[in-house]
Amino acid sequence: MIENNSVRPAPTRTTAKAKITVQHSQMTPYDQTSKPPLVEVNLTETFAGDIEGESPVRALQLMRDDKSASLVSMQRFRGKIGGEPHSDQGYRYFTST
Repeated sequence: MIENNSVRPAPTRTTAKAKITVQHSQMTPYDQTSKPPLVEVNLTETFAGDIEGESPVRALQLMRDDKSASLVSMQRFRGKIGGEPHSDQGYRYFTST
């Protein structure tokens, strides 16, 4: 049995600012068999600022009767982050404010 006691360093966090513009948006019913219904969302976004590029987005959204919503999405980014070329080598975690 091989024992590995090495500790991985914590990932480096970097802050970047960018304007995100939705170039295309399409919503289609996905599963309407129960409440709340699911809707498929397809977007194309462009980024300008510290992040430059574009990203297709595919998401599932549920809209509640009180108009609140939850969304889960995946997107593939192509462009530059901090001036460096980037094309989804692994994954990145983005939060928006």
